[in-house]
Amino acid sequence: KFIDSGESFSTREVLALMSGYISSKDYAPYGDLDFERTILHAKNHPPDTVRKYSKEYIKINPISLSLNYGLWKFYKKENNDSLAKIFEQRFNLLSSTAISTGDGSSKKPYFITSPVDSEVLTALYLELPFGGQGSGINEEGVRLEQMFTADKNGNSVTLNFTLSHALGHFRD
Repeated sequence: KFIDSGESFSTREVLALMSGYISSKDYAPYGDLDFERTILHAKNHPPDTVRKYSKEYIKINPISLSLNYGLWKFYKKENNDSLAKIFEQRFNLLSSTAISTGDGSSKKPYFITSPVDSEVLTALYLELPFGGQGSGINEEGVRLEQMFTADKNGNSVTLNFTLSHALGHFRD
């Protein structure tokens, strides 16, 4: 359903998809890192290659931030405004949903489905400078992906992200 009309999903529906995706038996968050980093720059690759690989990957992970961002920029370069708009809307919806899950602190990290999402959200959605990355564990023992950046005033900030399950967000 998301492949056909994902841009019209609610935040709650996207969060359910994210939670379901990481609960699947085939989920391997570190398995597609190279592809995700490559698809971010889809506009720099031959159109036939982009179409071939994105057509397959969208069946596996239609909620990939990297895929949706890469296809937005690819279709924009191809002057296909209707598809560019769809993928831009999906990218923004997926990003705002991830950001809505926490505050970026170690106690309330943002929920993501891929380690690459921490880079994408920081640099491409929040438009904050890249200052490095790391990992850690918070007080509850949750593994964190960390992005070191600066806020709009130039102050150093560490944003925390987690690949942990988000079912707790469905309580309300």
